[in-house]
Amino acid sequence: MVVILLGASASGKTYVENYLKQERGFTSLVSATTRLRRQGETNGEVYNFVSPEEFAKLDLANKIDKGPYLQYGVEKKTIQNLSGKNVVYSCINAEPVKKLIEEISSNEEIKIVLFNIPENIRKKHILKRGNISSKELKLRLHWDDWDYIQKNLNIAAEITNQKESLNAIKELLK
Repeated sequence: MVVILLGASASGKTYVENYLKQERGFTSLVSATTRLRRQGETNGEVYNFVSPEEFAKLDLANKIDKGPYLQYGVEKKTIQNLSGKNVVYSCINAEPVKKLIEEISSNEEIKIVLFNIPENIRKKHILKRGNISSKELKLRLHWDDWDYIQKNLNIAAEITNQKESLNAIKELLK
């Protein structure tokens, strides 16, 4: 099973991803990224941290490009052996999710969880991370994927309150 956690920056995706890994035995679908590593992050666990030059050479199933130092993508080789595994993938943009789904075998069960958390709550979480420029804050708060989501993705669950996120995930996985 592949569980895709889709939502804007600081909407609670990492919290749910950690729950799925620690309590339900899921593994992360590792993305390559050019962004800086945050405190406590380990290379290869959720992200492979690479330079923009290295990123440009990767054979990607999907790609998010918000500038040379804020790029994300899943390598095609990473998704070729998912059969029988429980995998979780977090993403901030809907179009790359659709492209990823197109690359995943049709035999895999895919459940998309949409995080629809108010901007003021997300802003507080982003600012807690510290050391963020006003330009990056604006970039991370902006999220305009609603039309695309409604037209292109089958959402299995929607989370509108971070405090209820684990209950929604437990219900989804019954």
